[in-house]
Amino acid sequence: MDSASAELREALVAATQAGNKIRETWIKTRKHELDVSSTVTKSNTADLQTETDRKCEELIVAHLRAKFPDHRFIGEEDTASKGDQGFEVTDEPTFIIDPIDGTTNFFRAVLSCSVLVAFMEKQEIRAAVVLDPIQCEVFYAEKGAGAWVQALSSESLERVGEPRRMSTSGEKDLTQSLVATEIGYQRETKEVEQFLDLQRKLLHKGRIRGLRISGGCGLGLAYVADGRTDVYLELYSPYIWDFSAGSLLVTEAGGMICDPSGGELNLKGRSIFASATSELGKTTIDLIN
Repeated sequence: MDSASAELREALVAATQAGNKIRETWIKTRKHELDVSSTVTKSNTADLQTETDRKCEELIVAHLRAKFPDHRFIGEEDTASKGDQGFEVTDEPTFIIDPIDGTTNFFRAVLSCSVLVAFMEKQEIRAAVVLDPIQCEVFYAEKGAGAWVQALSSESLERVGEPRRMSTSGEKDLTQSLVATEIGYQRETKEVEQFLDLQRKLLHKGRIRGLRISGGCGLGLAYVADGRTDVYLELYSPYIWDFSAGSLLVTEAGGMICDPSGGELNLKGRSIFASATSELGKTTIDLIN
């Protein structure tokens, strides 16, 4: 971390602050000591926002703005109310924030939610943090410097021990692959049928080893980067704040990131594909298309 950029160092600090608030609330909810049912829906009833989401985004932005007053910010909770056109991807230095990726899991005290902070400049993701406050680990990366995972203290979420450099599984065979995906927020007939067709193709034609749906894009991509899964894809729901941090983890760990059609990832698009290797990526993309 000695050579890390100021943006990565401060993103880690801000994510840790938010993570502590999330962890405290999650534990109280799990013990039935706290009711977090004060929510609003954004796009539909599957897309939740809690008071903790709002407070954590405010906390992260306040910390980073104090350190980088001239940087821009794209935050899920501030931007979501403005619709798909609520943000611009520019060349300016920009932090991209999802204070709780996996809000439904957080809301129901289920494992798998994370704090996502990415730093973008000249329309390229340069630094990334995916912090899991419940299972106490943090994944981070900087362009050209590799991707890393480190354990966190359960008391304060401070980083403990030595970080470990991540690499993807290296898997090339789809039949040996563990694949993760998400349904996202779409509940209309067309999107649901597409999602079911995707599963049929992967399971029946692709004969994959297993399929996982865990409820969060950030950790889904982090797990590909760390070789825990081999493929992650979402067809029509994620925004830039969902996939920007995780996409850098995957590429810095040696994996492949693109659009599910096989084209270049569109930062303003609504889909993401990640695989452990380009060979596995091509096989999977050919199958699902």
